[in-house]
Amino acid sequence: MQMRSVYWLSGMVCLGATGGLGGCSIEYASKMTLSEQGLTQQVSVTDTRQPTADQIRAFAQGERRSGTLPQPAQGDPIAMPADLGTEPLLHSISSPLGSAKIVALPRGGATSIMSGLDQVKEITHEVAEAVSTWLDQRFGSTTWGPRAASLVRGRGANDVTDLAAIAWSVTWSFTLFDMQGIMDEAQNAGQNQIAYNVWQRIAQASAALLVEREWISAEAGTMLTGVQAKFVMNDAVGKPQLYALLASLSHHLTQALDLPDTEALNKVMREVSDQWDRDDMNTKLLAIISKRTHDHPHLYALFTPVTDFMTSFKLNASMKVDGLGKPTLTNAEWSKASSTLTWASDRNPWAPGLATPGLYWTAAWITPDDQAQQHAFGDHFRLGDNDLLAFAVAWNAASDAGQQLLQNRIDDGDFMADANGNAPKAGPLESIALNMIDSLGTPGG
Repeated sequence: MQMRSVYWLSGMVCLGATGGLGGCSIEYASKMTLSEQGLTQQVSVTDTRQPTADQIRAFAQGERRSGTLPQPAQGDPIAMPADLGTEPLLHSISSPLGSAKIVALPRGGATSIMSGLDQVKEITHEVAEAVSTWLDQRFGSTTWGPRAASLVRGRGANDVTDLAAIAWSVTWSFTLFDMQGIMDEAQNAGQNQIAYNVWQRIAQASAALLVEREWISAEAGTMLTGVQAKFVMNDAVGKPQLYALLASLSHHLTQALDLPDTEALNKVMREVSDQWDRDDMNTKLLAIISKRTHDHPHLYALFTPVTDFMTSFKLNASMKVDGLGKPTLTNAEWSKASSTLTWASDRNPWAPGLATPGLYWTAAWITPDDQAQQHAFGDHFRLGDNDLLAFAVAWNAASDAGQQLLQNRIDDGDFMADANGNAPKAGPLESIALNMIDSLGTPGG
């Protein structure tokens, strides 16, 4: 029973949410067509049997216990809420040396990270206050009840908030460094040093917090740093250490509540668990979270693992390209057979920006002006694609005076390369793009 009590208390501290939208897979798709006439988009739920975004939020806000969700009509397109930042951008820029057409789908860049994390802290403390008040009301007459309420309201709320910050940084690290891909490779090829190093830092950060704030013993912290990397490689490894960690937590909780032994803690946990279920505290805490996150979809996504922990999301975008061919630069997968670009993510559509780093799905078609480049460089040199795009961006950001100054240098032959690959007036060929941009009078030049 000792393990059950610790598991239950850990779940209560983590908001006790076990009534989520279970076993559901929600997929969103953005289908675009790019042609010489412009860009069109239709956003839909790929499986129309699944609820829409607004229905999911309504369900989490109060309809969770009422049965099944309303379903969209078969085949009907479902608009993506505007606050998801899914409107694609189509820009065209020109310069004396070439032009470019750019499509971009930015997601999450407008979200205030610090504001969101501040709200996470507020929600955590609001939930802790609700739990503390409940403990006071139900168990205030016991010797341990006021101590438990004080523990949750005080350092419990603060420490959970800080652990949440560590968890948030872990999520960002996984995304930024593609840790899941690294771990998948490591499972096939043995321990991976990068995965080991990252998890070591995570384990050390968690151990430092838990030990210094007296949730576990120093020896339990040492044990945590030694087994964490193994958990990544194989869930079956480290079970004795996990149970020992929970035993250490149980021991420290027993002391914090001034109970005689862990058996007394088990009895307390059974009483609290039974009353918790009778009062349906899970639903009440979820209502607090839903109310605070309803108008903040990116914040809602941050709490999705708590409120809808069995729900998986997929966010996909595809773009049919008519007449333009394969893009010069893109971070999408290109299908020559169907002339289609495809982007894919296994994230909640609201996740980028707060729960995970923002996304920037893009493609560019860069068209050099060969005649103009021959006039500028001669027969023996041309700007590469990246340098031409950089030049076009800088040209369009420059003043009229800066543009005229550069045009004069081009007309004077300053960038003309000879048959030996030299451009005496402008310096080495590999620096021509930088030299030209510098001539536009850009900051830092």
